[in-house]
Amino acid sequence: PSDLRRNYKQFKDDHLAKIMPLLDTLKEIGETHGGQTPAQVALNWLLRQPNVLAIPGAKNVRHVQSSLAVASWEMSDADAARIDERSAAFRQAVAYRPMG
Repeated sequence: PSDLRRNYKQFKDDHLAKIMPLLDTLKEIGETHGGQTPAQVALNWLLRQPNVLAIPGAKNVRHVQSSLAVASWEMSDADAARIDERSAAFRQAVAYRPMG
């Protein structure tokens, strides 16, 4: 990343290698839903979570349109479970602790 994220350990090579299985899952699910991007799949997954209000950022109209496209399809329970599993494995691999 060329922005502030470049300073976070989550975006260093060792963490990036650990997140690849989750990213691959997001890509696979997106391909089965008409070519949705990993970001769109992740946003769709977030919208399924209880007590979560997703507020995606946008730097331009294209980003807004991409976020709105998430409403055009529904993720299956099986796909959500795959993301849950990969996400949990990633959090365990990097000893993730929520900020705050």
